[in-house]
Amino acid sequence: MTESERKFLDLFKDAYASPSDLAKELELGIDMLFYLEEGVFLRREIQNVAAALRGISTVLKSCDWHEPRGSC
Repeated sequence: MTESERKFLDLFKDAYASPSDLAKELELGIDMLFYLEEGVFLRREIQNVAAALRGISTVLKSCDWHEPRGSC
């Protein structure tokens, strides 16, 4: 893991107890995207954001922040 990846991961470690806690928060964000008001964003833009969040959530579920070098 590079130093920049480690710093990025450390930002999440400070705010969330585990990768699964952050993944749950991201999944809630995905659900919230379905309740946006029409006309604010293009449907495709919202779908792209939801797909990106889902991808991040999937990777985080496989991480172990308690490993010295990380497992992401």
